[in-house]
Amino acid sequence: MSWQTNDSHVITKGPCTANGCRSSDAKHHYSDGHAYCFSCSTYFPAEHRRTMAPPYDVPKPKSDVYPNRLPVTQHHCGRNYTFLKQYGLTDDEIDEHYFYAPLTDRHIFSVRDPDTNEEFYEARTHSRNIVPKSLQYGTKPIAFMGDCQSSVLVIVEDAVSAIKVGRQATTMPLFGSFLSPIAMAKIGRLERINQCVIWLDCDKYDKGMEYAKALGMFRPCVAIQTLADPKDLDDSTITVALEAALDALEAV
Repeated sequence: MSWQTNDSHVITKGPCTANGCRSSDAKHHYSDGHAYCFSCSTYFPAEHRRTMAPPYDVPKPKSDVYPNRLPVTQHHCGRNYTFLKQYGLTDDEIDEHYFYAPLTDRHIFSVRDPDTNEEFYEARTHSRNIVPKSLQYGTKPIAFMGDCQSSVLVIVEDAVSAIKVGRQATTMPLFGSFLSPIAMAKIGRLERINQCVIWLDCDKYDKGMEYAKALGMFRPCVAIQTLADPKDLDDSTITVALEAALDALEAV
């Protein structure tokens, strides 16, 4: 079993090749053996680590199943619950998409890739004594969420945004900001999808425009930008933003 300690420090920085990431310097290598890419949000576990005294975090191999799963509630994990509630998620949405892992003090989002049947985990902690704050296990899936009867596909960065925008459209979270050519080709083969919207966080508009141009080879596609990230907006603002995006597509 690998151990993630809380006293590691960066020893080198370099290029990342995970999931097609093209960053030249965003992959940080840490003294305890693990690495993390701040461009595509990929976590690289270490094969060998030295065991440290608590507090520590215990990453799970991607083939492992979290043995102790609790609901994400105020009672079980107040800080984790408050983090999700601040974005306006309902208790039912939290219960459907998240669970709490007491061993690592993280709330976990999991989704299964329909093609490979592999489960992907994204874990986040709010403890000051555990690093890094966010971890990912498994290969990032090409998975669709939300109103899957909708003919509009909205591509967002993170799970919370996918849940909120998914109240009104089909969504696809990237779990980062990289949209691979493989994912674009799969979207292009979806017969029920007529229009695509790229809605990345507010600081990624240029990248969204790049993806919209590439994805436009398969489907009518537009990139939009709002002053706040999708997860920070209420339902009515999300509705207005999506309607404006679809109006723009109709005008083309």
